[in-house]
Amino acid sequence: MTKCDGQTTLGTNNQNYTIPSPPDPNALRTSSPEEGVRDQVQDRPSRRSAATDSITERDGLLISHVVRYRLLSYSQVHQFLLPSVDISFARRSIRRLARAGWLTTWEPGTTTGGHARYALPTSRALRHSLSSLPTDPWAPVLQLMLPATRRRALELADGALPKWLPHQREVNQLAIGLEHSRRSNVRWMSTWDSPFPPRIGMFRSPQPDYVMVSDVDGASPLLVFGEHDRASEPVERFVARKIAPYAALLKFPEARLKYFGIRELQIQISVTDPYRRRPMERIRTLIDATRRYGGVDGFRFTLAGWVFAYPTGRIWFTTTNRPVSDSLSLGDHPETVS
Repeated sequence: MTKCDGQTTLGTNNQNYTIPSPPDPNALRTSSPEEGVRDQVQDRPSRRSAATDSITERDGLLISHVVRYRLLSYSQVHQFLLPSVDISFARRSIRRLARAGWLTTWEPGTTTGGHARYALPTSRALRHSLSSLPTDPWAPVLQLMLPATRRRALELADGALPKWLPHQREVNQLAIGLEHSRRSNVRWMSTWDSPFPPRIGMFRSPQPDYVMVSDVDGASPLLVFGEHDRASEPVERFVARKIAPYAALLKFPEARLKYFGIRELQIQISVTDPYRRRPMERIRTLIDATRRYGGVDGFRFTLAGWVFAYPTGRIWFTTTNRPVSDSLSLGDHPETVS
């Protein structure tokens, strides 16, 4: 996030962040780590303006994350944005911003006991954040996503339990971990639902679970479309909905430059299998289906738990480097690439 003429602009700057010690790589965890890292965002007021109502820099960071991630649990806000303080401070911050009209709070229903609360952006937060988007050369990809975000803020009744919530919660956990990893250089990250219009030029639009723009070792920007697969749909349907539009885009670099402002594109597919508990088998099946469809270059596959534990590590399989075993231990897979 940057400051410009007293406005809080929406963006990312990871130079002030480190990620907590890696959790268990064999499972996707959503709980806060026991030890956080120092929060280096100063809690100082911005200069007053009609748009910000003197929100602090810390407030602006929290609001921008909730806007870009659609909704965040209190534990996610604490883990990644306010790790140096007690979670009660995160709760108070969210409630204060809710009273000021920037956020709303929501508690879903549960069938397993316990509960979690979430922060959601209001229409005011959406209008403010989306009026101050970056103007980098890759801004066209953001402009393509804007029409899908010009709608009413997400409204959920307390006690409701949307079917999409587990998937969204896991996507957010992975994406925010990638954004805040110490070695990543993420310029943009969002997890908006169906972010693109139905068609982009002659292409049927993909609808990725997350959209990331990063600089790789100071090289040209890399556009990443991320998909999180919970092994809950037939492979054929996943290929038709996801692999097919990505494979078409990967064949036309000039079209990517025209529509997205970025030539380099990578598709990252993370996999978890909470039902059959055979994630490596699922990865091999997806790789084989992608190859049959003709998609080779540009696709990456991995376990969701590895993304969470080692977000910038050598964790990816490709269409030419399939998993050689069903082991969930990264050390048993020398065929992975960075």
